[in-house]
Amino acid sequence: MRKVVVFFLIALTLTIFTATASLPPDNNVEKLSFLQKVPKVDAYLSTNPQLNNHLENATTDEKIAILSTIAIGQGDNLFHPFDGSPQTVNSLQKLTKILVDTERFYLKIGGIIGYHDTVQSLIDANNSPNEQLPPSKYYQPKGISLTKPSEDTDYAIKQYILNMPAFGEMYPIGGAGDRLNLIDEETGEPLPAALLPFTGRNLLSGMIRDLQSREFLYHRLTGKQQITPVAMMTSLAKDNHKHILEICEKDSWFGRPIDSFRLFTQIQVPVISTNGDWMMKGPLELNVKPGGHGVIWQTAKDNGILDWFHEDNRVALLLRQVNNPIANTDYGLLAFLGFGIDQGKQFGFASCQRIVGSAVGMNVLKETKVDDTYRYSISNIEYTEFSKLGIDDTPVGKGSPYSSFPGNTNILFGNISTIESCIEKCPIPGMIINMKSPFTRYKEDGTYESIKGGRLESTMQNIADFITDSYPERIDPPSATDLKTYLTFNHTKQTLSVTKKSYTSGGPIADTPSGGYYDLQSNYYDLLTQHCQMDLPALPYSAEYVESGPACNVLIHPAIGPLWSVIAQKIRSGKIHPGSELQLEVAEVDIENLNLAGSLIVEATHPLGSVNEDGIITYDYDNGKCTLINVTVQNAGINRSANNTFWKNEVKRNESLQIILHGQAEFHAENITITGNHRIEVPDGYRVVAEEVDGEVQFMQSSLTKPSWYWSYTFDSNDRITLQKKT
Repeated sequence: MRKVVVFFLIALTLTIFTATASLPPDNNVEKLSFLQKVPKVDAYLSTNPQLNNHLENATTDEKIAILSTIAIGQGDNLFHPFDGSPQTVNSLQKLTKILVDTERFYLKIGGIIGYHDTVQSLIDANNSPNEQLPPSKYYQPKGISLTKPSEDTDYAIKQYILNMPAFGEMYPIGGAGDRLNLIDEETGEPLPAALLPFTGRNLLSGMIRDLQSREFLYHRLTGKQQITPVAMMTSLAKDNHKHILEICEKDSWFGRPIDSFRLFTQIQVPVISTNGDWMMKGPLELNVKPGGHGVIWQTAKDNGILDWFHEDNRVALLLRQVNNPIANTDYGLLAFLGFGIDQGKQFGFASCQRIVGSAVGMNVLKETKVDDTYRYSISNIEYTEFSKLGIDDTPVGKGSPYSSFPGNTNILFGNISTIESCIEKCPIPGMIINMKSPFTRYKEDGTYESIKGGRLESTMQNIADFITDSYPERIDPPSATDLKTYLTFNHTKQTLSVTKKSYTSGGPIADTPSGGYYDLQSNYYDLLTQHCQMDLPALPYSAEYVESGPACNVLIHPAIGPLWSVIAQKIRSGKIHPGSELQLEVAEVDIENLNLAGSLIVEATHPLGSVNEDGIITYDYDNGKCTLINVTVQNAGINRSANNTFWKNEVKRNESLQIILHGQAEFHAENITITGNHRIEVPDGYRVVAEEVDGEVQFMQSSLTKPSWYWSYTFDSNDRITLQKKT
């Protein structure tokens, strides 16, 4: 059977397909004619007259899709029990649409027939992983270290900021949150992972907030507005696209113009069993799953996304997955993108340490001999492919828990024009198959069985395999650093902490929201103690943290920085006592020598600037501001005996000092102690000053005609950002 399919695919490719473009209508007709002459197709239709009659009124695309599945021997599997009744006609029309989409999307690898043959080839390769290793060698890549600040890093940060108008962003956000126990209460279906309420807001909102923090920084340094176009690849599976659209609409598109977003869906592809049969969920109902994030490139091109970026004069892209909420920490992301744009790179990977044996892909330096040339590039290998490629996941040193190869984080830089040319070479990069998952399959006799299967998946990172540098002779791989592709290396907890699954009592916190929040608090501890020179209680071990919560709870709006060097100029010295809480949902603060024992929450309704009547944010100085100089805050704070979920920011408090800044509002306190429970709301256009009168704290309110102060940002002669408070 397999030989027949291969022969048929080759014949079809040679006689009908062009290598680089979609088939024009005349070739489509030729392809249909070819399929109609296949003996297996003719024999099947002669014994299924109802389907043959239905095809008389079908379009050419529909006929090609249906006949292709018959040609690969799946006719009885897919089209039983079609009898021409209105009910089965309706079901067949839905099935046919999926087949037509599959045929069109995979046209460059042979359509439906090519999809089927590719899956079969990958199954064969999985069954015999060492029979024929590819002619490639893999070495530990040498990247740009971001683990310590340097002059080069400062320069790269500056280059990203100044070149921000050249960037667009693209997010694959089609993942379901079933492993996170995110369930729609009405339908019982899993909700998107993007809806996870991390730190009190969904993950997608957090990603946009990170982007806005960088745009805010750009405004402060250049005085210019920047609205970065964002494209998001969703999925039709489990109503993912509908839910993502609802998030955007509910959040009023995050204060951004609606036309600065593009949403597009990834293809749903057939699931195939280990014995090569296409799986059915029910009569005439094909079992389909999302095609993996590697389809993002071809899908973006087909939907005009890349043209949209070009029209907005965008040259490069940041790709980032929604389940990694710490990717925007400090300077790692900015420096990574800055090196890419400044050095004219075509593709890049932000990487970090990887634990040996972990379910995380690795970044490698790939060497491939083609004819008389040696080709080199930084690439990615999924952990499921190690044994197939003959890679040993060994530690970097004896006794070390870390792998010789750094971990892939799915934080990527890409040159748009280069990616377009790569799509022509390989529309679906990094094709893999995983046949370990069990599926419930509908059989032709009306019964069901559980059987393992999978679908053709792909990886967006492996578009880099087609961005190579060629040399006439083999070079020493460690010296292969001046390539079109590049890699940066940073601390793991500042780069990658994913939220894939729910925490199970007694289990590890890695890959859970609890683990992500632990890494977030660890980063804040480093920021406040090492950069802001504050005194904080020691960070608890993970087991203690899960049991009792963080030693102190800190949440800081990324627009205060996001660079720690900027935050350290806004927050200087002080002490946070054990069990206390500091939340700063504000971008403009001037805090010095804060002594906090309890809960302090500062929230600006407009942290980034003014908001017009359409809800669109303008980056300006008409935002909330808070000054706390030599201030002591004392209250009963968090109720530690309550059932608090810190990573959701669902926290019960006995007392707190809560300062709400509406619109352009300011709060000022200096040389004062504020005790007990207070909720202070400062109206738009007003300033409140805390003063001690006759031994009591009073809050004096006055009107503002314009902001009384602001931070002025400039680059110094060493490319570092310096702030000066101006009144």
